[in-house]
Amino acid sequence: MIRPNFDRLTRYFVAVPLTLTLITGLTACLANPSKNASSQNQTTQHATLPEWVKSPPGDDTDNMYGIGEGYSLDGAKQSALKDIAGKLATHIKSETENRTYLQNNHLDSTYKQRIKTQVKETKLTSYEVLKTAQQAGQYYVIISMSRAAFIKDKQNQLSQITSKIETVLENVEAKNKLIQLVRYNRSIQLSNQARPLIYLINAADPQANLQHYLDGYRQYEQKEKHLSENTRFFLTSNSEFTPLTTQIKKMLQTNGFQVTNRTSADSILEIQGTIAEQDIFSTKSVNINFNVLTKTKSGQLIGNEAYQLYGSSVSNFETSRQLAFGKLVKKLSNKHGIYQMLGLNKKK
Repeated sequence: MIRPNFDRLTRYFVAVPLTLTLITGLTACLANPSKNASSQNQTTQHATLPEWVKSPPGDDTDNMYGIGEGYSLDGAKQSALKDIAGKLATHIKSETENRTYLQNNHLDSTYKQRIKTQVKETKLTSYEVLKTAQQAGQYYVIISMSRAAFIKDKQNQLSQITSKIETVLENVEAKNKLIQLVRYNRSIQLSNQARPLIYLINAADPQANLQHYLDGYRQYEQKEKHLSENTRFFLTSNSEFTPLTTQIKKMLQTNGFQVTNRTSADSILEIQGTIAEQDIFSTKSVNINFNVLTKTKSGQLIGNEAYQLYGSSVSNFETSRQLAFGKLVKKLSNKHGIYQMLGLNKKK
């Protein structure tokens, strides 16, 4: 009978775990150096970067500085310009919120978004690329922008808009109320283009005193509001459009406009168009094509807005017509829609 060699088996089973341990340890040793090497490479890369990348210069009274990086020199430059724009935008955000809360006790989200969009689209001018560097496939750029040159450029743009406003409002008080409403509405549109310029100038030069511009714009808004509430409209159309005229009259009054008789009216809304009915496969459809002509009492044409409405029903044409009218009600549900109909929101 052959007896097993227990000493030999014991040595075998002890050796296996020891071998696995050695393999595991070796694997860890192979893995950790790569992490350590990566960390060391990053540390080395950071250490070899120019000092102006690691510690950018602070803005001063003459210049604003931007640091950028990218996979190309142009990409790094655009990144540096965004760095400067971000500083301006941060200042403007605070400025607009403070002014809005101070004046109206609330912040209009549409107004805030408009300012944000216009600032974002602003092109920075009079900048100089001071230094560039390349490290491990990355480009680095430092840009300097002259505050004085930037302010001068924005002031020139502001002056152009101011001249346009002055032209629009020349002898405005002598005009018909509808003409005044149109002129002040146009001035508000121009002032909305000017506001971001004022905030940009103030961001570059906090000592700039441009409050009188903003006060003037606010006066245009107040004057326009007063005119919209006091300009009296008379609506006219042929009998076929009487239901539509009734809907328009209701929407005007809902939004604060006055509708009166021809004798006391300042302005006339004339509705012209056609209504076509079709009965196809038991479906009653209605196509309504019409124009709203906005005129002064003397007949001067101010606006001509075209509309196309469509409605269909399996029951009758009257239901189809009401469905079509309902689409117009949605278009005229707010003051913006009313102004669009009156021809006041058109860019000129």
